[in-house]
Amino acid sequence: MPSHLDLLELGAAPDAAALKSRLERVAAKLGYGLSGGTLIRGRLSSGRAAVHSFGNHPEAFLEASRSLDNALRDPLMARLQAEPGCVVYDQQLYTAAGSADLWELQARFGYRAGMAVALHELSHAEIFIFGVDGDAVPTDPAERLRLEIGLRMVALHAQAAALRIYTPEGAAANALSDLEAESLRWAAGGCSVWMTAEKMSVSEAAVMHLQREASRKLGAHSVPMAVARAMESGFIAP
Repeated sequence: MPSHLDLLELGAAPDAAALKSRLERVAAKLGYGLSGGTLIRGRLSSGRAAVHSFGNHPEAFLEASRSLDNALRDPLMARLQAEPGCVVYDQQLYTAAGSADLWELQARFGYRAGMAVALHELSHAEIFIFGVDGDAVPTDPAERLRLEIGLRMVALHAQAAALRIYTPEGAAANALSDLEAESLRWAAGGCSVWMTAEKMSVSEAAVMHLQREASRKLGAHSVPMAVARAMESGFIAP
């Protein structure tokens, strides 16, 4: 599994090339050679969505799969866009949806089975997807849950980097207060809200307020994203 440092470095990736290489590293620690992320702004069905994809997809696969019609027929993409959460895919998913030809297309490049996570902005106008692909996914429930937890953590940090890289104007406009920065420093070290409250000698409600305000100032949707942006902006040390 990726370490805490791996995740922090992923979230602080300064550009698309660094994001790609760091994603490959964490995906390898999850046990997969193929991985990728996609940031979608808008609805794919409109034909006007802004789509930013990154990962180690083979070029031949990208050429073969670059089709809006195929994207709209893809049952995995349909489920990930419909609601946030984790989806496991294999040949059966595509066959049941009448899209067996799409599975056959991607299987030639090593995309036979995998797991993907979708993170949705509240209005669903912005979706971030991260997944790993290979020959199979774990059948043991405990191993599958372990992979899902790992994917969700990776997705949160990769999303933070992608939003910063593909939305330069989204950089923090307001400086953090000392207490807001301190609350993120403890979070970066792996402390829970309760532990952070103990360290700072304040209530848990105060910690949640500080982290919520810091996230708002940094334009972050979560505390891990706020930590990554605070590091990138120099408010806290990596």
